[in-house]
Amino acid sequence: MSTAPASDLDLCNAALTRCAAQTITSFDDGTTESLILAQNYGQVVADCLSESRWKFARSQRVLNRLSGEAPPPWSAVYQLPVDALEVEGVTVSGAPIEHERLADKLLCDATPDAEVVATILYRPATSAWPAQFREFVILRLCAVLFPALADKFQEGAAAAQAAALKGRRAALRSAQGGTPTNPFTYPIKGARRG
Repeated sequence: MSTAPASDLDLCNAALTRCAAQTITSFDDGTTESLILAQNYGQVVADCLSESRWKFARSQRVLNRLSGEAPPPWSAVYQLPVDALEVEGVTVSGAPIEHERLADKLLCDATPDAEVVATILYRPATSAWPAQFREFVILRLCAVLFPALADKFQEGAAAAQAAALKGRRAALRSAQGGTPTNPFTYPIKGARRG
């Protein structure tokens, strides 16, 4: 009985076996396979995470305000968490505010006592990834490995196409994982009612 891949190495080895290649023991074991994966795995995962608003990879974090002046036209600078890949939204008291990301800083207009909350996309532990996302990453790795290891460009293109389909299905599944939004609770409706 096989188990689901629970580590980065497990995912890479799953992709390697699908490509009929030798598995690796680490990313620096000196083989061609490990060299290719060491150079590409992190980028493939970051790209897969960036393709959709995955619920398992979203987090809301209270940001720390930094001292000093903010560049115009902003009035405040906040430190983003080190694991933030993307900022999906920023709120103060539950209301969205305009913002701009500048490297690892967030620029916005907020009063000094405001609690600024950012919804970020981050990379959770590999063992926490849902099965469909793991499969998406494995297929994307196959699309990299087929042409790189064996000059199998058609197989690589087929794997890329299968990965695109799996990515769309996984994103749909992730989007269906929450409670539907009640249209009567939108802030604009409350404002219209007075």
